[in-house]
Amino acid sequence: VNLSTAQLTKSATHVFTGTVQALYSYDKTDGEHVTTRYAAEVFVDAVVKGDGIEPRSLVYVRLWRVKKRAQGWVGASGHSIPKTKQVRVYLKRAKDGGLDVILPNGLQSAE
Repeated sequence: VNLSTAQLTKSATHVFTGTVQALYSYDKTDGEHVTTRYAAEVFVDAVVKGDGIEPRSLVYVRLWRVKKRAQGWVGASGHSIPKTKQVRVYLKRAKDGGLDVILPNGLQSAE
């Protein structure tokens, strides 16, 4: 179920608008499960929330999508990935310092 704008904003450590410059991906296999992991390269237009991200900077954010699961598996299917280049991004800083897009709709079209 998609989160509301208020829910996304409340749980995010960072929120900004920007332009997707590139989307990199690879498949990670674990037994019968295959997950596509993504890194989106986003040029920041405007910062709405959070410290450490500045306008006119380049930020890499992490997403994932299910590619294949074992029969009968139930669970999250990953992030919604918009087809547009102009986006609004809701992030949570991970324990390893990376920036993870909030599931499931923390990367949204801003067009």
